[in-house]
Amino acid sequence: MRGSYKDIADGKWFAFTTTFTSHLRIQYKLIADMGSTCPKLTTRWAALGIMCNWFLNNRIRLLRHIAESSTSSAPPVWWWIVVSAIGGLTKQTNIVITKLQAKDLLISQQTAILADLATTFCKDVGIEGPFNDAHMATINQNYNSMYGFYSVTHDNVNIYLQDQGIAVQELLRSLTYEESHQVINIIGIHCTRIVNGIFSLQAERNSVNGPSDRYTIPSVLPHQVVQLRGAAFSNILRKHLSQLENTWSLDDIDKLESQHRDLRSEYQHNSTFTDALNNFNDFTGFKEAWFIVDKKFNMLRDFCGGIATVFPNTATVEADFSNINGEKDDTRTSLTDLSLEGILQCKQHDLLNSLA
Repeated sequence: MRGSYKDIADGKWFAFTTTFTSHLRIQYKLIADMGSTCPKLTTRWAALGIMCNWFLNNRIRLLRHIAESSTSSAPPVWWWIVVSAIGGLTKQTNIVITKLQAKDLLISQQTAILADLATTFCKDVGIEGPFNDAHMATINQNYNSMYGFYSVTHDNVNIYLQDQGIAVQELLRSLTYEESHQVINIIGIHCTRIVNGIFSLQAERNSVNGPSDRYTIPSVLPHQVVQLRGAAFSNILRKHLSQLENTWSLDDIDKLESQHRDLRSEYQHNSTFTDALNNFNDFTGFKEAWFIVDKKFNMLRDFCGGIATVFPNTATVEADFSNINGEKDDTRTSLTDLSLEGILQCKQHDLLNSLA
């Protein structure tokens, strides 16, 4: 999304955004009157969405400021239309970013959350696809915007913009036909580029840090595991044997497969158990899903918990750096790495005890 923002209208939209933001952040009288400062354009994922919504929430006061000051930093009319379109999309995106930072998120749920976001964009804007190259070549670019394997009609983009409210509707009417057609095409390309990119996202990595096959992400929730035939489960188990053998005995590994067979049998013959598992979905939490099986399938639960682990995300890594900076401040710059590690380990003492 960040790459798409910077390329909107050949970079002109982002340039206007940077200039206008810099101007507003030094207008101290305006800041005092509004009781609010324009958000800083940072590299954080949610920053641009927060900024666009700030522009929209303060649009009337900002337009009055532009009229009163006659500033050369004022963006053109079409810039506001793009801000409205991005603001609508980023409300959904920022919710998803928060979900992706959850500490108990499963790898399979990452893919599901992102796919759900892209599907929501397609529904809201009217984007269609994916199409093959042959079909994309037949699409009339005079009435459609497209990127990658997705396209959207200009009529659908216009309907999406009309949904953003009276202010956007009036801005569109103030443009000539050529200008409105151009800005609608710009927004259409931006939307299809985002959808194409999200569906192509692949955060999962293999042991050599290459992209893993997203369609072989192991099932880790009981309602998913119960659908695996014995051979399919054995194939997953075989991939992790070298790791399991470091801590599990051969008897434990045999019991693991046995518990998988018992889980399938329970699902087939116990209607209450079947109904309970059928109520789960891909967004059900790990603890909630496995709580229903109690301790009967504890080894299967532990195995699934191990392969479900998600790598540290931006939020957790930034929190670690925050802790380091908090301990190694200006008065403790000579603190050795070993001492610093000891301090951070001690901070986790209560958490580690609670896990036991």
